[in-house]
Amino acid sequence: MRAETCGRCGGMTIPEVMIMALVISTLMIVMTESMSTLSGVRVEQKAHFGVGDVADHVARRIQTDVHIAARVFTDTADDTDYLRSMAIGNTLLRSGRRLPRLTQGGFFRPDPADVPETGDVLFLARRCPRVRIEFDNGSARTVQVLQFVVNSTIADKGQVELLRWISQPVVNYYDVAEIQDSNQRAEALQQLSQNDVHLAWDPFGKRAASLYEISNNAFVLLPVEHLVDGKEDAGDSRPFVMRHMQLAAGNSIPGVLVPAYANAASAFAGGIEIKIDGSSSGKLVLLRYVVLSTQPGMKRQIWTEIRRFLPTDG
Repeated sequence: MRAETCGRCGGMTIPEVMIMALVISTLMIVMTESMSTLSGVRVEQKAHFGVGDVADHVARRIQTDVHIAARVFTDTADDTDYLRSMAIGNTLLRSGRRLPRLTQGGFFRPDPADVPETGDVLFLARRCPRVRIEFDNGSARTVQVLQFVVNSTIADKGQVELLRWISQPVVNYYDVAEIQDSNQRAEALQQLSQNDVHLAWDPFGKRAASLYEISNNAFVLLPVEHLVDGKEDAGDSRPFVMRHMQLAAGNSIPGVLVPAYANAASAFAGGIEIKIDGSSSGKLVLLRYVVLSTQPGMKRQIWTEIRRFLPTDG
């Protein structure tokens, strides 16, 4: 009995050591799993905040364009001709993109089965800062400069992305044509050319008779096949793919309607949904899209939905 007592006083028995090792191993597994879960939650939270922030920034950029638009184009033959006159236009139309149809229902509803109304191209002419023209006699006046802007769904690296294209500047035709003095009108056109404004546009006219080139201090009507030059907006075009995000394609998120307004059977390419209701005196633009995270390692889908109602007099 004395020898056994001394053995216990000197340390733990082999069974006790084995039990202790098992307990410690179990605790380590639980702690590792807890840390992994916590890390995953943090990654998902970061992805969720990132998706929401980028989606909101894109919506606010579009909202600003609509707010200062001189004209918002819809699915008519003439407005489609305008889109076709943009350097980017034919490429979009050939890929199945379309302008929204103007409705006058006073509300937004899903498209009827036989009448496509929803578009995936938002095409408008936005007002830019006015340009001051100073004449040789000391007088001055300002003229309105505009840019055509196209926001459209495109395919990028196998994912659905949003392209933003802006045209070269154009001057409001009437702001210059209404200058009565021919010498001052020539001065105005010369100063505009010197400031890289080489086109003039009648915002109320049809394409065939509304775009002019400023040449030799005069207006020269541009043929319909002439393309208005432009470029992608370096700061805001293709905002999603580079950040491990994309616009949600049709039925890509269980329980979320994509599209929500367009009829998927109408060959709607998807991405953004644009609906426009109103008249020439004022319109309301519905902007709707869903952004999905493509960040690797996600255990569940991270997404956010944007739905904005944007008033405009364009």
